[in-house]
Amino acid sequence: MADASNQDPSRYDGPLKEGEGRPSISNYTGGFKFRVGDDVRINATSNQALRGPYTVSETFAGPRYTLEKSDGSLVDNGKKFDENELEHAN
Repeated sequence: MADASNQDPSRYDGPLKEGEGRPSISNYTGGFKFRVGDDVRINATSNQALRGPYTVSETFAGPRYTLEKSDGSLVDNGKKFDENELEHAN
């Protein structure tokens, strides 16, 4: 068997240091309930009915979201909605 030091490093199966070598999947730590592309509705308020569905356009810290209509225009001129104002559209 050949010495590992003579092998192509991309083919070496020896121990790796954490974060090196093989690809891995990191946990999504953003804390967002919705992701860009998700369809959501805006929760009903005392004077408005449930609105939507709309598509999540961008996410922001908070977590907050901008939404877009089916024609690509932003909902409420790009207002950032709090997560508790939204629900998944099924």
